[in-house]
Amino acid sequence: VTYQRSQGTFPKGPGVTANIEFELTQAMAGGASFNNVLGINNGNDSSANVVADKELKHTVSKSWSPSTIVQKPRRDSTDKTNPASTLKIGAQNKSAYAVDSLKVSEPANGTKPFEYVEITKFSASLGGGASQASARLTLAMADGSTRSFAGIDATTPKPELGIDWANVVGFDFSLVTADGAMVPRDGKFDLTVDTKLRSTLLGSTAPIDEELAKLKPAYVVPNTVSSTVARGQETSPPKTDQAA
Repeated sequence: VTYQRSQGTFPKGPGVTANIEFELTQAMAGGASFNNVLGINNGNDSSANVVADKELKHTVSKSWSPSTIVQKPRRDSTDKTNPASTLKIGAQNKSAYAVDSLKVSEPANGTKPFEYVEITKFSASLGGGASQASARLTLAMADGSTRSFAGIDATTPKPELGIDWANVVGFDFSLVTADGAMVPRDGKFDLTVDTKLRSTLLGSTAPIDEELAKLKPAYVVPNTVSSTVARGQETSPPKTDQAA
């Protein structure tokens, strides 16, 4: 790289910077390093080491908004016995390279939030170069069956798909290698899941108020999401985030 002024010479003090992005063209062991020397025509060469980072990395986040809902008695024409709340889940590939999948499973670790709240709407937005073709959604139903969707049907399920959201008890959402394209570095998704409080516990005639009172602590619905990222035969240890 040569820098040349159109007129005069470079003044003493000011410098120039070159930002060069590169990718490895062959497999290297994790932690392996190589040395690179920058030659400068005044003889003051500079060198630096580059280390291969092969660790699978990702982030996951989860929140409810509002995090506290108030159940009010039915009165007049306004029904407040089934207050609404929105679940937000996000995940992003933070590895130094593209991966084969980035996945969240909701709920996890034995938590069962959807016995207390019912999903009313689901949508996913993608970022970081992730393509809609890579999106996958699998719904777990109360009867033990599953329903799977891909592409736009996974990111924006339409009523025409006939999904019985009232009986959805969990879901997996993922980005996967599709059409030869892997999940890019910094590929991410953000899920928006609208819910409302059920009138009775799912599969029961018990009033939801009574079931919420049995929780420990009372009226706090435990909820955990789990996430992983994978490349080839390697899968990262699961990460979890909690919200109640």
